[in-house]
Amino acid sequence: MYINNRLLKVAEFLKNKDETTIKEIAETLKISEKAVRYEIDKLNFILAVNKFPEIKKESKGRLISTEFSEAYDENVFLELINKNTKNDRKEYIKLRILLDEKINFSRMSDELDVSRTTIKNDVSEIENEIKKDGIKLKRSYYDNEETDIRNYILKNYKENVNKFFYMEETESGLIDTLVYNELSGVNMDMIREFLTRISEEIENRDNNFYEYIFSYLIVAYMRIRRGHFIENIKNKSFLKNTKEYSLVSEQIRTLEKSFKITYGENEILQLVDYILGFISYGYNTSIFENWIEIKLLVQEIIGEVNNYTDIDITSDEELFNGLLNHIKPVIYRMKNSLGIEKEIYYEAIRAYPELFEIVKNALKRLENLMGKKIDNSEIALFTIHFLASIERNRNYRNKYRNILLVCGGGYGTSMLVAKRLAENYDINITATLSYMELLDYNLEDIDLIISTLTLNEHLTGKINIPIVKITAFFTMEDQEKLSPYLVKKNSYKEKMNKVLELIEETDIVKNNRELENKLRLIIDEEGTVLIKKEKRLADFILEDRVQIIDSVESWQKSIEICGEPLIRKNEIKKEYIDEIVNIAELFGVHFILENNVAIPHGEVFTNVNKSCISVLSIRNAVTFPGDRKVFLMFLIGAANITEHVKSIEEIINLTQQKDLLEKIKKIDDSAELYKFFKSLNN
Repeated sequence: MYINNRLLKVAEFLKNKDETTIKEIAETLKISEKAVRYEIDKLNFILAVNKFPEIKKESKGRLISTEFSEAYDENVFLELINKNTKNDRKEYIKLRILLDEKINFSRMSDELDVSRTTIKNDVSEIENEIKKDGIKLKRSYYDNEETDIRNYILKNYKENVNKFFYMEETESGLIDTLVYNELSGVNMDMIREFLTRISEEIENRDNNFYEYIFSYLIVAYMRIRRGHFIENIKNKSFLKNTKEYSLVSEQIRTLEKSFKITYGENEILQLVDYILGFISYGYNTSIFENWIEIKLLVQEIIGEVNNYTDIDITSDEELFNGLLNHIKPVIYRMKNSLGIEKEIYYEAIRAYPELFEIVKNALKRLENLMGKKIDNSEIALFTIHFLASIERNRNYRNKYRNILLVCGGGYGTSMLVAKRLAENYDINITATLSYMELLDYNLEDIDLIISTLTLNEHLTGKINIPIVKITAFFTMEDQEKLSPYLVKKNSYKEKMNKVLELIEETDIVKNNRELENKLRLIIDEEGTVLIKKEKRLADFILEDRVQIIDSVESWQKSIEICGEPLIRKNEIKKEYIDEIVNIAELFGVHFILENNVAIPHGEVFTNVNKSCISVLSIRNAVTFPGDRKVFLMFLIGAANITEHVKSIEEIINLTQQKDLLEKIKKIDDSAELYKFFKSLNN
């Protein structure tokens, strides 16, 4: 807002009046009534911002200034004026920076009649302000997409530009003068002709459409004439296949004549993108402003979904850009009744009903904006974006590639550590060693040591690479310990990324069947991108492998009793029980979990004929070394390293549910205990 002498004269006149009229001020100061209204609006804006009494406007041009005149203090008022003059100067400098991407301090100092220090201070403040809005300034160029710069200018200076659409009398403010000089030589009538033809063809005569597209054309022109062009366009295939693209391409010559510039394909596509944004739903002003600032809508949707995930996805730029570019075709399809209600898209994520519902609820914001319900297949496509993001963001570090495992031997290390690490992380397990073997091992190419044993401080003091101590059961706590070092992977992550690539490359409207066929090649036989079902705990527990006893004389004996049913069925050998006891005596009882539950086990493959589980409930808990009490025992035998993964996860989860453990303690009959475990599958 430019402060001129006319505003000061109006304020001086009002300070001595309790009541007056616009006509009286106009006649006294010899200016037009329109100019008086303009200055009163500016004055009230300054007063409101600074919490001073405003001039009250009544009917028939009457003005009540009693409160203003009572509060008027010339020194205070001049301070307000100077404050707002600084704001005007800063806004002008900001626009110059946004247009030119550089500034000459000496020239600007002379132009604005202020010191170089003042200009430097203003520029420093401006850089901080626009940085908060996501615009990164690097003195002589921007580290942003061209569309970001134009959108920012449009957002902040639309009102200044629109004055020239209406050919309004301007007050020769700094910004008004700048825009006026920019448009010198531009044929405004030809721009209006272009807008009229477009609006007639798309049957949209909303005045807001004229204003916003006009503003964008002017902002784009000011950037293009400085050599700044749109280099990257998302949804290119989608935009080129719209009728609006054909229409703009036919009419673009009118703009080129007016501005005396040439529009490349990307510039035409970007203009089409803006036009589509306005016409999609018969927007009113507030909704179109949401379209111009559609990033806010995307951020809100991501934030809503993020509230229900265990992974922070709010900073995932790939997700943000993917959704930003996905929303526009969705709106266009819904507007033009080009729904894609195909079961194939929903099948791609039907294994994730909870996430689907979360995304569906988050998209209600978009539904409210459109005034239309989004169908399930469209929601499924959004869900795919979120699936890929969740897997991509489970961890973000991948510096530690070569891993050395240290353990006391036994099935726990070979299965629950080696198998689960290899399955969940993008790593290379170079070797699995015992404590003694570590002493002489060459660690030159090792990035990280993971150990199920507590290593001696004398040894660890000589090792210069990270060491992470975890349990043999790959608990959530273990995964938290590993998260600073290892990046997680998932069996369907690549499929999700491939699905997103196909969706981006294919025009769903025109090539729906082609996309459908390609997706079928990605989705597995079960119609889902999930990994295949793993056997669960209840699948391994048979009735004759479940026992309940009152007490037992020693922890060694408890393991023998628990393993007897498996020995009788020739599923394990007696040596397997001996191995478990020996490992526990040598390296400790690493198989005891929370809340007095244990999972004794030995080496995978060794002395095991068939994967199996037996259960022992001990009414009077037995004491293991280290004064560890155990009342529930699952003895596990594994013929391969994969079959018990799900079972052990369920046992670990069981140890964290005290209510279920209390139920188990109250069960006196082995048949009832068997039924209890079977019920866990339901």
